[in-house]
Amino acid sequence: MSKQKFYLGIFVLFSLFALSFSQKEFESTPLSPRIASYDISVKLDADEKTLEGKEILYWKNISPDTITELQFHLYLNAFKNTQSTFMKEGGRNMPTMNKEENIWGWIEIENMLDEEGNDLSKEIKFIQPDDDNKDDQTVVSVPLVKPILPSNEIKLNIDFKAKLPKVIARTGYSKNFFLVAQWFPKIGVYEPAGMRYATKGQWNCHQFHARSEFYADFGIYNVDIT
Repeated sequence: MSKQKFYLGIFVLFSLFALSFSQKEFESTPLSPRIASYDISVKLDADEKTLEGKEILYWKNISPDTITELQFHLYLNAFKNTQSTFMKEGGRNMPTMNKEENIWGWIEIENMLDEEGNDLSKEIKFIQPDDDNKDDQTVVSVPLVKPILPSNEIKLNIDFKAKLPKVIARTGYSKNFFLVAQWFPKIGVYEPAGMRYATKGQWNCHQFHARSEFYADFGIYNVDIT
């Protein structure tokens, strides 16, 4: 073995050791509370422009409140029809549609089970906390069978299916190109009294607006994509 190869081998080994050490050190001392973490397995059907996913959500209640409901974003429903809040506010036109194309996008929760096996999906309802637009389906409320006490955690198993729209607003498909953004049921942020401008504990889970960004708690994402 030449000296160059020997030194290169030593350098790579030390680099990998340093990376492994720094990663373990970082994982043991997170810089922020890990409130909402996800294990997701999702499959893209490139012909049908659909996603089928299984999601395990771990959500921790770090507030002093007892939580009796959860709220989730279903962002892809902004592209479900012309009457969503996003479409009405933005004055946008969907891309030109060929006869054989379905340009609209949507997402639906097919099942949601807690650790005791209770089917929470039966009680899911669409809510419109910002504008009372009954045609907007970008936020859902999920009543819980068992409330989450302070410092406790809930684990949910969620099955979902989504259809991508034809490309619009940084999302969708065009021929064999796919931009898949904000594509899974995503829990909102619970803000206790005194956080930001909250005078009482409440969910910060806004509808998808034409001029808005995305707000979420920190967590660990383990995602398997097919």
